[in-house]
Amino acid sequence: MILLPEFTPIDEVVESSTFEWNEEPSIVEWTLEKLNTTQMRITIKQYKDGIKELNGQELHEQVLSEICEIREFIIHLVASLDMIISKYGLVGYRENWSRGDFPIGRYLKLKHYSLHGTPLHVDVLNENEWNEYSKTNLEYELEILKNLLKD
Repeated sequence: MILLPEFTPIDEVVESSTFEWNEEPSIVEWTLEKLNTTQMRITIKQYKDGIKELNGQELHEQVLSEICEIREFIIHLVASLDMIISKYGLVGYRENWSRGDFPIGRYLKLKHYSLHGTPLHVDVLNENEWNEYSKTNLEYELEILKNLLKD
């Protein structure tokens, strides 16, 4: 979630993000806008036949424009990601979804946040040294994935 500093480097955090989902033959455009520290607005527009503009006029149907709690949105997003991983697996995801890798690191951060309401702990080792690096608890991360098999 590039709207939240808990998941994104501070210099990459934005107040609004827009992305498109190609749903042949239409295009669905999502806009996520952070309103404050706990709420966001979700706006979804659908462009029929993939045409966004004609003669200077935007051609869309507004499907949704709602305010929701950010944590609630993350919980529902993670539930959908859980179903995707369970259905396809990590390698199967790549084979099915345009050869793109599943965003496992971001998923683990969101999953932890959905469970605990706090950012995933990241240790910084050798801080301020030439060989500084970040480290997370691999055992905990694998446990999150293993728990998908129990559900």
